[in-house]
Amino acid sequence: MSADDAAPGAGVQGDSSRRPRGIRRRVRDDLPDRSAVVGRDPASTQEVRMMDSVTIDRECRLIADAATVSEVRVAVAESLTGGNIAAQLSRAPNSVEWFCGGIVAYRPEVKHGLLGVPDGPVVCARAAEAMAANTARLLGADLVVAVTGEAGPSAQEEPPGTVCFGLFDRGEVSSSDETFDGEPEDIVTATVAHALRLVRARVDGDRREIS
Repeated sequence: MSADDAAPGAGVQGDSSRRPRGIRRRVRDDLPDRSAVVGRDPASTQEVRMMDSVTIDRECRLIADAATVSEVRVAVAESLTGGNIAAQLSRAPNSVEWFCGGIVAYRPEVKHGLLGVPDGPVVCARAAEAMAANTARLLGADLVVAVTGEAGPSAQEEPPGTVCFGLFDRGEVSSSDETFDGEPEDIVTATVAHALRLVRARVDGDRREIS
């Protein structure tokens, strides 16, 4: 099975590239402890998916509340998640008031041509930052999260589970990376949950490091 066909409901992608040195790594301290159950039996895997679903619903509600009050306009740029982050945000309360939309840049040439990703790797800090900054410009957003990575099941340039996140936050651009465990659909779900967590932490003006 190819990486493009792996996760139902998402264009699960293994972006070809090499991650450069120096990307800041941040620990997911308030997400469910997926490591305790991923890779065990099917019941445990289902438990992880249920925990991530609860996290996603919670983060969307918090984002909606904060964005409505602060009038921050939010957008997303997606690759391996295939539009799932945008779908979650569009269903959140009052989304028409604060959610600008999303861009799914699945193939490398779309990243390079539409979102201004520099030639070379597309799973790296530079690519994620370019995706976020140019989506903000195109959609008129104040806050953008971008995701690019490898969902698997086969590796292309990076091991499956490698995901780079870019953030555009009212003129400032930053990036981080994460490594997620599990099947392709687990990696996609974990990526969605973490991306929403990053947005939630910034949407009300909290620019502290997430650790």
